[in-house]
Amino acid sequence: MGGDIFVNSKGERFVDEGVSHPKLTEALSHQPGGTMWVITDSQSVKGTTVTHKLMTGQVRKAANIDEMARIMDIDPEVLKKTISRYNSFVRKGHDDDFGKTIFTQEIKVPPYYFGVEYQDPHYTNGGIRINTKAEALNNAGQPIPGLFAAGETTGGIEGKEREGGMAFTDCLVFGRIAGREAARRALKK
Repeated sequence: MGGDIFVNSKGERFVDEGVSHPKLTEALSHQPGGTMWVITDSQSVKGTTVTHKLMTGQVRKAANIDEMARIMDIDPEVLKKTISRYNSFVRKGHDDDFGKTIFTQEIKVPPYYFGVEYQDPHYTNGGIRINTKAEALNNAGQPIPGLFAAGETTGGIEGKEREGGMAFTDCLVFGRIAGREAARRALKK
């Protein structure tokens, strides 16, 4: 879906919805329960498939903002004020709260679609240190003979935050290197 607005459990925006994943994760970590509601309206779901998400409860549907707020257990007046303020930013092309300058639409055409999102780690950046030959390193930074590592078992490859789509690349590249180096080692014996 496009044209989304993110609100916390109080019904207030807390971030520019277009920020990078690391910035969104950081902002979400400061919200109660590490959760947010993603809200859009019928303009955004045209041409998209939401039937499955509606059936499974991942996305819910409400006829108006009051109904949506009730389901979300949020004060309807706060949510109305938040959406109204957001829509005013869309009309003028600038977000006075978070500096957002790229908008797709106002959130104003019922029915409304919404779902809760959680801060859910999908990757860890810690793990076994390796060198450029995918050899596992000991605490002194020396290779452990015959021990190789690749992919998400390793640490320090991605830095503080993994970019989307890079986990597979890490697995593929260092898996190939580890296999090549292990084969070289085996052929020497």
